[in-house]
Amino acid sequence: MEHQPMVKSIVALFFLTSVALLASELDVSQLEGQSYEIVKATLTSQGWDSLPKQVDEMSLTETYPEITCGSGSMAICSVGFRKDNRSIALIVTKSDRELIVIGEY
Repeated sequence: MEHQPMVKSIVALFFLTSVALLASELDVSQLEGQSYEIVKATLTSQGWDSLPKQVDEMSLTETYPEITCGSGSMAICSVGFRKDNRSIALIVTKSDRELIVIGEY
């Protein structure tokens, strides 16, 4: 029983480390349905940078030139973000009053 406090300390340290690692991971499903303005602010506050549009891409709005849209009947509008060696691409749609993140691809 004399080792029990040490075991509890090791378990607590392991748990806290696991929680910290999980908190640093990005759960993109939590961004779905959110306003793009809020999503962008959240990601940039966590160290993510939006990827600039390419020369031949068409921006969805002047306010957010990083959101680009394809052409054709099945085209989507998207935006990319990068942090360290990770990247994500989000699909964005225009509602009546705002831009909404609807998923990841």
